[in-house]
Amino acid sequence: MAPNEEIDFKLQYTAAIIASMTAVGYGSSAAWTSPALPYLTSETSHLPISKEQSDWIASLLTIEKHRV
Repeated sequence: MAPNEEIDFKLQYTAAIIASMTAVGYGSSAAWTSPALPYLTSETSHLPISKEQSDWIASLLTIEKHRV
């Protein structure tokens, strides 16, 4: 493999890894409320929240998305 091809190969892998990490990060932030809200609204939570507060938490990501 020629030196230029090796550099292109590494850049392509770097770009793919960064894109994958971005997708994983967005997916995690979009989906964290699914397991977190039932715990936060339960009696055993260290930070109990009300149903109305859980609704706000669940909608925060979409509010931020529309602001940008």
